[in-house]
Amino acid sequence: SELDGPLLGQKWNRLKAGSVDRMTETDGNNDARNTQFELMLYADLRHAKMEAVVCEPNPDIGVSIGGRSYSIQCKRVFHNNQKSVESALRKAANQLQAERETNPDKPGLIALQIDRTFTEGKKLLSARNRAEAEKTIEEEHQAFVDNNRRLLGNPEVIKSPFVSGVLLYSSAVGPVAETKLVTHVVQLDVADTLQTKPARILYDRLRKDISPYLTAFKNRYAATPPEKKR
Repeated sequence: SELDGPLLGQKWNRLKAGSVDRMTETDGNNDARNTQFELMLYADLRHAKMEAVVCEPNPDIGVSIGGRSYSIQCKRVFHNNQKSVESALRKAANQLQAERETNPDKPGLIALQIDRTFTEGKKLLSARNRAEAEKTIEEEHQAFVDNNRRLLGNPEVIKSPFVSGVLLYSSAVGPVAETKLVTHVVQLDVADTLQTKPARILYDRLRKDISPYLTAFKNRYAATPPEKKR
C-alpha cells in the first residue's frame, strides 16, 4: 500500500512474468518469486520499524539502520549447492559495487532467501510443535553459514569491499503435529562476509545497529498463545 502507482505497476508486471508456484518454478521462470521475495523482505523490514523503500531497478531495497543508509540487493539461492550460493553472492556483490558509482558513501547488504536449500521447493517444514519448527530454521541458517563460510569470506566472490554483511531470510510452511495446523515460520539473520579491516568495521557497526530490529522481527513472528479451552 506504500508503493506509488508506477513502481507498483512495474512490480506487478514482474509478478505476472513467471511461476508463483514453487512446484513449477525453474531457473528460467523465477522472476515472479524473486519479486515476491523483494516485497516480502521490504514488508518485514518495515514491520520491524526500519526505514525502508523499494527501488527500481537497483538497488532492490534502500534501508536505514541505526541512522546509516544501506543498499540491499536481493537474491534467492535456487539449489542446495555451493555453485548456486556462489552465483547469488557474485551477482549481488557486483550490483552493489556498480551501485557505489552513484552512491559512493552507501555500504551494501546482500539479502539471500535460503529456504530452498533445505526444502528444495517441494518438501514442507514438518515439526511436532512450533518451537521445534523455529529451532529447525535457526539450525538451517547456522548450517548455511558454516557450509558456505569460504564463499562468504572470499574477495574473489564478493568483490566489493563495501558489503557490510549478508541478510539470511527464510519463509517456510508446514504441518505442526500437536495442533494439526499449518504454521508459517520466518527467520531473519545477519552473517558477516569479508574479513578485511574495512569490511569488519562495517559489519560490526551493522550487527550493533540491527540487533534491536532483529528482536522486533522475531517478536512479530513469535508463536501466538494457545487458544483458551471452551
